[in-house]
Order: sequence, then C-alpha cells, then structure tokens
Amino acid sequence: MTDNIKNIRKHLLNDTTFKTLLNDKDAIYLIEKPIKSVENPYIVYLYKPIGTGGYITDFQIEFRIVGKDLTKLTSLQNRMITLLDFNRDTQPIEGIRHCKLLNGGGMVRNPETDNYELIVFFLCKI
Repeated sequence: MTDNIKNIRKHLLNDTTFKTLLNDKDAIYLIEKPIKSVENPYIVYLYKPIGTGGYITDFQIEFRIVGKDLTKLTSLQNRMITLLDFNRDTQPIEGIRHCKLLNGGGMVRNPETDNYELIVFFLCKI
C-alpha cells in the first residue's frame, strides 16, 4: 500500500508543469513538512486505508497545498486534479486502478504563518 502512495507522489513530481509550480523542488511530504525545510509552496499529504471484508482495497488521500501565493496554489490544485482525477486522457499510475476527486476540501488561511492551505481529497482504488 505505501508503495502505491509513493507512486502517486512520484507521478505528480514527474510532471514538469507541476514541478515548475513547486519551484522545481520535491516539496511533497507525508504528514508534515520537515522543520528545517523552507520550501514555499509545498504539499503535505495524509492517507486513510479503506477496506471491505478484511482486505484493503481503497484509500482516501488528503492533500494540503500550502503557501503564500494563492494564485500559484490554485494552479497547483488544478494541475493535481488534472493528473489524478482519472478520465480517458489521464496517464495511468503504477499500482492504482482508479483515482477520483471527492467532494469536500476547501481553503483556509493560517493567520500565524500567513499561509493559505488548499485541501483536496481523492479516493484511490488499488
């Protein structure tokens, strides 16, 4: 399962448009950004396994796109949806049968850091 999550991260970072929006950094982190890291923007992701009958068949993944420039964050969000919301033109991701954008998510501004956070949810089938 964790290999599948890594494949999603690798899929995003292999896209030149997406990587350019991240200032050519590999700034996608599991759970939290390292304290010494100064990347802006960056992405934090979390995942939750979902199973039926004792087998994990799906997982929900939450991405938090964080930074100060709301225009750039919105572009990152749109590109992420293009890359991960499976349709006829989407490139396949190794180990993932299907990935779909879920309702929910939204936008928050953290007054302490002066960063915006755009939240996006996907349901991925393995």
